[in-house]
Amino acid sequence: LDEKPSSQYVYPYKKTQRGDKRSSQPENQNTLVIKDESIRQGFAQVPNIVLRDPTLSGNEKTLYALLLSYAWQNNECFPGQDLLSENMGLTRRSIYGLLNQLQRKHLIGWKRQGLGKVNLYHINRLVDAYPQLVDKGSGS
Repeated sequence: LDEKPSSQYVYPYKKTQRGDKRSSQPENQNTLVIKDESIRQGFAQVPNIVLRDPTLSGNEKTLYALLLSYAWQNNECFPGQDLLSENMGLTRRSIYGLLNQLQRKHLIGWKRQGLGKVNLYHINRLVDAYPQLVDKGSGS
């Protein structure tokens, strides 16, 4: 395992303090090396507040991340429920239920585009779902 990383995706180790003990690993040691070049084709980032929300099911979080992954492609998001179903390995009915849950929790919305056309999904502002995020200094 003396293989050197072949990509630029190397995350340097940072010292962290736990209790009174400091880690003995050197500060410049790389502790996470991504060796898969296909990751350059894209990945989804999920806001921590969503990722750590205990009121969201695992499938709701995964679907939200999947919608985000499509949204980053062209600044808009309109995958059909069949594609979402295929991506998640769930029935179309399950996807419909999860989408409704995410809408009820104010994380997403959608606009119907017409008969036989896919919906246009909206990723809502996080403050719509998590009002505690409102910047108290913004005057709003």
